[in-house]
Amino acid sequence: MDNNQNLKPIFSCNPFEVIKQYKNMHKNKDNNIYTLQEFKDLLNTVKEPFANFCELIYQQIPDEIAAMNFYIITPARLLIEVDSNMLGSPPEFRLRMYLDIFSLLYIQLSSTDIKIKFIDFAGTFLARRIVEINPVMIANIIAEDVNAFDFKSQSNDSCDFTEKEILTFSKEELVNKFKKWFQHYLPFFLQAVSKEPIPAVSQYIHSSKPKYSLDLCSERVSPTVRKAYHALQGLVTLQPCSAKDCIAIQYNRLNPDYQLLHNLCLFFLENISPSHERGNYKTLPFLVDMAHLYELFVAEWLKKNTPQGYFFKQQHPIEISQNRHFNIDILLCDAATGKTIAVLDTKYKAPERGGYTDIHQMISYANTTKCKQAFLIYPKDLPQPLDIKSDQIQVRSLTFSLDDNLDRAGQTFLKNLFLFSEFPQNSYQ
Repeated sequence: MDNNQNLKPIFSCNPFEVIKQYKNMHKNKDNNIYTLQEFKDLLNTVKEPFANFCELIYQQIPDEIAAMNFYIITPARLLIEVDSNMLGSPPEFRLRMYLDIFSLLYIQLSSTDIKIKFIDFAGTFLARRIVEINPVMIANIIAEDVNAFDFKSQSNDSCDFTEKEILTFSKEELVNKFKKWFQHYLPFFLQAVSKEPIPAVSQYIHSSKPKYSLDLCSERVSPTVRKAYHALQGLVTLQPCSAKDCIAIQYNRLNPDYQLLHNLCLFFLENISPSHERGNYKTLPFLVDMAHLYELFVAEWLKKNTPQGYFFKQQHPIEISQNRHFNIDILLCDAATGKTIAVLDTKYKAPERGGYTDIHQMISYANTTKCKQAFLIYPKDLPQPLDIKSDQIQVRSLTFSLDDNLDRAGQTFLKNLFLFSEFPQNSYQ
């Protein structure tokens, strides 16, 4: 890297002044309407410095969690790609772009500063992802810090760059400020995409002072818990056990409460899991959330068998207001542009035909993501297949069967997905 170039401020002009002038033009208007030409003139001025800043920060995001379609942020294409709805009303001008694969971390330009921050439910979303792939790790994290995923409660929940910093800092100074802020949150993002423990997360756990959420206890109970902890911490030690230690234990009226616990330990130590079939050991009764399991299976299969030129997003979050959001099961996106081509939603049921509620849900999803194709995925063929069109949005039913070879069923599903869609004919063979 050219050291002299690195010392130059990244902004060649002052977009903040331009935005302030734009806001002053509209502050006395009774409505939020502004002309397309005004919109273009404003973006033509601020798009290049904003794109340069976005690209600089994006380069610091590890590939595992980086937004796959972020490369479209270039000075030449920013005007085309930025959705005017993201700008807000003229008096409250802002420009926003997402950095990570989950669309949780974003950069926002306003008339006074640039902020890098999370959407409201970012911590909760990451916690759920880690639970799905590494529940032991999430338990360890929360045991040490019950507020670890409450990003909003952190004292530095955003990285703010003032107008002066943006106009005077070198690239190196800008990057260092972002890295210093993001180093606390980065391990959680990495753990959300990895089944193996991330060293930085393990270090976070072991370096934290033990916290046992005593604030969840009443004022009367908390002192007793603390005394018990301090009294036992020098006496209680870990003792390795094997699966056979959980078998042939004699139970009497004094220790029956331990029997179920020993049964669970046996499963873990023998690396086996409960099943719906008859076996040699007893365990607790359990329910399987098949709707959620079916959704996870379909999404993971599609990720591993994505046709060239496309990519799938799973549980894509959509923020509809400050405290309200929903997640779309699966998005099919164009790898060249990053745009959503179709929305897919799994339904683990076998009705005669598609329900009106599900149809309205898919139309809403398609409108939100600005695509024209929506698919409801069922484990069995519907007696009355769904194929309707509403306001230019086509809603169809497809089948990802669980009755036959799963890989063969998946290939059939993909073939039908591209056959029934308005995609290029050679998209899938």
